[in-house]
Amino acid sequence: EEYQGALTVAAREIERLSRLANDLLTLSRVDAGELVCRPQLCDVVTIAGDAIVASANRAAARQVRVALETPPRLPLVADADRLRQVLDNLLDNGLRYAPNGSTVTVSAEARNDTVVLAVRDQGPGLTVAQQARGFDRFYRADDARARSSGGLGLGLPIAKAIVEAHRGTLAVRSAPGAGCTFVATLPAAPGAMTPLD
Repeated sequence: EEYQGALTVAAREIERLSRLANDLLTLSRVDAGELVCRPQLCDVVTIAGDAIVASANRAAARQVRVALETPPRLPLVADADRLRQVLDNLLDNGLRYAPNGSTVTVSAEARNDTVVLAVRDQGPGLTVAQQARGFDRFYRADDARARSSGGLGLGLPIAKAIVEAHRGTLAVRSAPGAGCTFVATLPAAPGAMTPLD
């Protein structure tokens, strides 16, 4: 039993370090102008659903419900893997600060010539000053809480870089005590995005 416990801790640490290495590699590619995106026709609803399934264990451990509010299908020309990375990072952030028993909502809709993706939590929210720094690398709104929950302050900058590589924008709407909503707005028109390689 002690041996199994040690292996579980080691596996968790290996996963954490692997995630950190991948995040730093992604950011180095961003800095070098070498973040590769390969657009193809994909379904945003499928990508969002897969991201929610992948986060199910963590959500259950926190007693947090993850809801999906989308049409049955929502086509988009984008890099499906990179878009999944955006949603994984936004969900990770939402689950990190969501209180036990609350809901994190992932929504997607077509709006004019864009697709709007949003991840909304019911956490403590952010002040205006914190929002201004929310996408800075290594920034954590609450240092003590971020340390205990394992946050490194890289997920949001990476999500923003990927969204911008798709010629889109990523913004946050929040207020203290009112939770956070991260909104990615992406061009829906085919050909709006070009590969960077």
